[in-house]
Amino acid sequence: MLFFTIEFANQWAWFLMVIPFLMFLFYIFFYKKTYAYTMFSYSSNRVSKDLKVVLKPFLPILPILATIFLIIAIARPQTQWSKNNSYTKGIDIVLAMDVSTSMLEQDFSPNRLEASKKVAANFISKRPNDRIGLVVFAGESYTQCPPTIDHNIVMKQLNEIKNGVIEDGTAIGMGLATAVRSLKQSDAKSKVVVLLTDGVNTAGIIDPNTSIEIAKALKTKVYCIGVGTPKNNILGIDEPLMRRIASQTGGVYFKAGNNKRLEEIYEEINKLETTEIEVNNLQRKSEAFLIWALLAGLMMILYFISKYTLLRSIND
Repeated sequence: MLFFTIEFANQWAWFLMVIPFLMFLFYIFFYKKTYAYTMFSYSSNRVSKDLKVVLKPFLPILPILATIFLIIAIARPQTQWSKNNSYTKGIDIVLAMDVSTSMLEQDFSPNRLEASKKVAANFISKRPNDRIGLVVFAGESYTQCPPTIDHNIVMKQLNEIKNGVIEDGTAIGMGLATAVRSLKQSDAKSKVVVLLTDGVNTAGIIDPNTSIEIAKALKTKVYCIGVGTPKNNILGIDEPLMRRIASQTGGVYFKAGNNKRLEEIYEEINKLETTEIEVNNLQRKSEAFLIWALLAGLMMILYFISKYTLLRSIND
């Protein structure tokens, strides 16, 4: 972005503006009163003289302008051009979300799936410089939205996620593999998958361990989130698997037992994965006093030319 500013190196010079002010007062109360306007008939041989009479009272304005321009020159105006070149080293993120039937449990408000979608939407809104994609999985998996910087599309696709569209089950391995592969062509400085589930791997043709190796090969960090509260004293999340996926890919495992904790987890991930913005500033400063000094000189030249040539025939 290009910025243009004007600065004055000698701020004290503005106090000199009292000089043209006093000159103007002198012109108003003394000089101008010495001229009486005489009405002439506008015959062809009198037009030139009439014009001189009209212009004569305004002659002292030229020295006043010259003084103002000279003071501006003394104040040393400087123009400064600033150009900011900024570019973002973004992060490509894929949110892999479990949509199995168990995600309809109402230990979250209104249920696990809707709570997860709401928090994910808030997370997306805070990542304006990143490409974000969506993957859903249950008994199988598919890409709901490929990584894109157009977050309006991402939000629209997020709202359309629901249970019952694909075969039921929990294919964690397939969900992770699909998410990682959607980042295969990414050239971002960092590739991240946020894997959210409430269960254990019970379906799919890709083993979670194979998915871990795929993530490591493609240098993709995986943050795992287990959602849900114990039922009959049993927590349905395969926490050892979640921890293994996270630790072997450079991510972190989080456990969310309520809406508030889920919000806090996404906020922690948001802080862990900061987008780097590089800004190059180019500045150039130039002196601009010369034009004002030349204007001051021009006013004085016009004054002397007018006073001693064009308006010479009229008595002072």
